Amino acid sequence: MARSVQSPQPAEPDSLEGDAVSTRFRLRVIGKYESQGKHEPQITVNLSSGDGDHFVHSGTFTMSESEWTTLIGALEAGIPGDVEVEDARHLLSEVEMPEGRSTIKRTA
Repeated sequence: MARSVQSPQPAEPDSLEGDAVSTRFRLRVIGKYESQGKHEPQITVNLSSGDGDHFVHSGTFTMSESEWTTLIGALEAGIPGDVEVEDARHLLSEVEMPEGRSTIKRTA
């Protein structure tokens, strides 16, 4: 007999009224690589998430420049103020960023 599986419900917002802590996401650009042929360059990023000053490494991924632009645009539209991009090596200087992107943290 087949069982029906219910999709999980969206999570409730993680900050309670009066609570100043919310989950944030930090994307640290660690590499930009040229692709062979006529493919676009690839960007490699470390993802961390956490609250306050405590972040935990969540994974590393690589994607094309256009995929990067789409991802950052979607994250900032969905969770404005909770997405931080670090580009210490200035690898994104020539990458088109989503319209309205206010800050890329360029740490040393």
